[in-house]
Amino acid sequence: MSLAKIKHIPFLIKKLGDGEYRIKIKEGKIQIFSKNKRYENEEIKKIIEEIKENEKDEC
Repeated sequence: MSLAKIKHIPFLIKKLGDGEYRIKIKEGKIQIFSKNKRYENEEIKKIIEEIKENEKDEC
């Protein structure tokens, strides 16, 4: 299973907005990313893909 990478954190925060986050990192990969809701790996990947698609549309 391929986990989301640390470099994706700014994209996640941009999408989810201001707040207090809990992030668990293991071996350079995001294990848990939570704000008010907990996002598991597959959900994180979907959010990142959404952001990338929206950025392509804006160009």
